[in-house]
Amino acid sequence: MEGEVAALRGALERACGRCGAGLVALSGGIDSTAVAWLQRGRGPRALAVIASDFVSTDLTYCQLAARAAGIPLEMHSAGTAEVIGAAEETVGILGCFNDIEVRNGAVMYMAIRRAREEGFGAIATGDGADELLAGYGFMREMAS
Repeated sequence: MEGEVAALRGALERACGRCGAGLVALSGGIDSTAVAWLQRGRGPRALAVIASDFVSTDLTYCQLAARAAGIPLEMHSAGTAEVIGAAEETVGILGCFNDIEVRNGAVMYMAIRRAREEGFGAIATGDGADELLAGYGFMREMAS
């Protein structure tokens, strides 16, 4: 197990070292928290996209993750109209209606758009670990 952990850590460090992003999209999940942690000390800021009309645990977890990594956190509060617009754009880009892909893609769409508006040429993201490692609560109820 130690070898697998070391290999994963090495892959993450190489990927994060290459991107040179000054902004990290942070949800507080396993994947974005690992990316934020590996970017600490390199001077990035973190950006969390939070739906203003829906209370989510992401807000708490991204605040905890940013504090632990010592990265300043900027919150982008997205209203319902912005979320729906981002979902529509995401469906057009991905060409699918999978609820998990559209939900996650819409958040990333808003984060990338915000990064571009602020003049960033790159944004570090983390995606997939929650899906691979059953990081979502509803996955615990799914048949194996």
